[in-house]
Amino acid sequence: MPPIATPEEAARHAAWRVRYAAQRDEDRQQIFAGWKALRKGKPPRTPRELREICLFHVKNPELIGGPFAPAIYDVMEDYLARHPQRPPNPREVAALVDHCVAEHGMRFEEARHAVAKALGKTFDSVKQCHLRFGGAKRDKTE
Repeated sequence: MPPIATPEEAARHAAWRVRYAAQRDEDRQQIFAGWKALRKGKPPRTPRELREICLFHVKNPELIGGPFAPAIYDVMEDYLARHPQRPPNPREVAALVDHCVAEHGMRFEEARHAVAKALGKTFDSVKQCHLRFGGAKRDKTE
């Protein structure tokens, strides 16, 4: 149980809060305005994006600054524990194959093998996902 403050300490604390409350509110509004400007026009972050941000900072804790860095680190670890990585759905698998084809110039079969290996899935399951949900035109040789 924390020690009980004396009346003098309580009065000093109350005066400090009144004195700095206005300045803190202005500072907070400036910080939030800057954050909102960065996110302007963008949709809210998905749980998957939040998970990637947490993973990055847990792997690089030196980038978390300030006196509350250990607490922030603990919050991020807790978030990761409560939100395990879910496997990609079939549409996302197909999008990965299409991305490999468009960005890396791979043929469909090569892209499917690469995605299957990266995700730990079978080639046939990736092929089925891509045939059903893929957006790119298919090779005539397949």
